[in-house]
Amino acid sequence: MLFTNQLDFVFWKYEGTGNRNTNDIYWIQNIYKDNLYNLINNYSTLLKFCAKKNISILKLKSEIFNRWFIYG
Repeated sequence: MLFTNQLDFVFWKYEGTGNRNTNDIYWIQNIYKDNLYNLINNYSTLLKFCAKKNISILKLKSEIFNRWFIYG
């Protein structure tokens, strides 16, 4: 499937129909959860965050999971 821009893709992914009347909170929660999921599965990015915060990968992942459930 080809999209003309990223906004069309986001509407297709979260709404399925491109309907732009969806509640803003619903959109924000789904986009936030997708970003956290991508972060968890990107090992090199996790290593960079761990080096910056000076914590272990396990602790960083637990912080990410906690935020996942707060916004879910």
